[in-house]
Amino acid sequence: MDNLKIISDEYLNKIAELRVGEKKLYQSINYLKNPTNLLHKINNPQIEFVLFGIKEDIGIRANHGRPGAKETWNEVLKKLLNIQNNEFLNGSNILLQQLQETKDTLKVGITPVNKTMLRNNMILHNKDKNEIGYITSGCFSPILKRSIGIGYINNFTNKLDKIFVKVRGEFEEVIIDNIPFVKKNYKKGG
Repeated sequence: MDNLKIISDEYLNKIAELRVGEKKLYQSINYLKNPTNLLHKINNPQIEFVLFGIKEDIGIRANHGRPGAKETWNEVLKKLLNIQNNEFLNGSNILLQQLQETKDTLKVGITPVNKTMLRNNMILHNKDKNEIGYITSGCFSPILKRSIGIGYINNFTNKLDKIFVKVRGEFEEVIIDNIPFVKKNYKKGG
C-alpha cells in the first residue's frame, strides 16, 4: 500500500474543465483518501470498476519504441475525469487510484537468471524468502531475446543481494538490472 499515490483535491481542481449545468466524472467518482481502507472500498457493492494507473513503458522500451509513454496516464486521467457524468456512465461506481514510486520504494528493471518468464504481479523475495517487492509488468524482449520486467523493491533492499520470484512453487533467481534495458541509440544487428 506504500506505493499508492493519493489523488489530491488540488490536482482535481487543476484538471477540472467546468461547464455550467454539466456534472463531470471527477465530481462523482470515488477516490481513495487513505490506502488503509482500500479493501473496504473495493468490497463496497456500489463499486463496479477500479482504475489503477501504473506509470511505466517497459514494453515500448523493450521493443525499441520511443520512451515516455509512462507520462500518458496523466493525460488519460485528465480526459477521463472530464467526461460528462450521466445515466450511462456514472462515476459513483468507479474507484480510482494510481501507483507510483515513493520514498520507501525504488523502481527497478528485473531480468531472470534462467529462462523464467517474468509477469505482472509476481512477488519479489529476498534470500530469506521474505517479500521485498513485486513486478508491475513483464514481457519477452525480442531485441534482448530474454524476459524482462519492471517492478518496485523496498528502498532498504541491497541491489546486489540475491532476489527471487516464485514460479510454480519454486523460487527462481532474478537480477536487478538497469532501466532502460536497451541503449537509446541502439541499432539492430550493430
